[in-house]
Amino acid sequence: LIANSSKLKELEHLHTEKKGAVDLLQERLTALEAATDGIFIVNAKEKLTYMNNAFFAIISGESNSRDREKKRKELFGKPWRDVFSASDAEVLEEDIFPELKEKGVWVGAFQIFTQKDTSTWTDMSLTQLPEGGFIGTVQDISYRRQAEKEKKQLEEQFYQAQKMEAIGRLAGGIAHDFNNILAAMNGYAEFL
Repeated sequence: LIANSSKLKELEHLHTEKKGAVDLLQERLTALEAATDGIFIVNAKEKLTYMNNAFFAIISGESNSRDREKKRKELFGKPWRDVFSASDAEVLEEDIFPELKEKGVWVGAFQIFTQKDTSTWTDMSLTQLPEGGFIGTVQDISYRRQAEKEKKQLEEQFYQAQKMEAIGRLAGGIAHDFNNILAAMNGYAEFL
């Protein structure tokens, strides 16, 4: 009876520890799912083991659909090449993965072509995992690139306006000087 009592307390303690670990993992998963940045994990066998909703929205080009969660979960366990477009996969393999393997980390701007034949500019970060594979984060920066483009257009318009103002001042100065010469000529003409 005493042996069973201590064994029961030990089992209750283990159960409490495991429940705490499960709760902690659930909180972390909830945080990953709520993140506005896309997060994905590819294992050593090059299979997609996880992607959050934000990454699925970026990669698919879908903001909302009824069967979105089903489509997202269908991609788990598939090769990462099936998730990215063919052109994106080619760029990743040829340009990014060599640096990732060499340094263990790659960070930079990356244009993702979605499954809806649109594209999204992102800041992408890839980190190689110790057992192989990698974890990636993706932040949509389309709005920032659009703002930079508009800023550049406004700067060009401002420079054009400055050029026109300078030309206007030059023309006004020349006209004023020419008018002074004409006034003198007109005065001499009246004398004659």
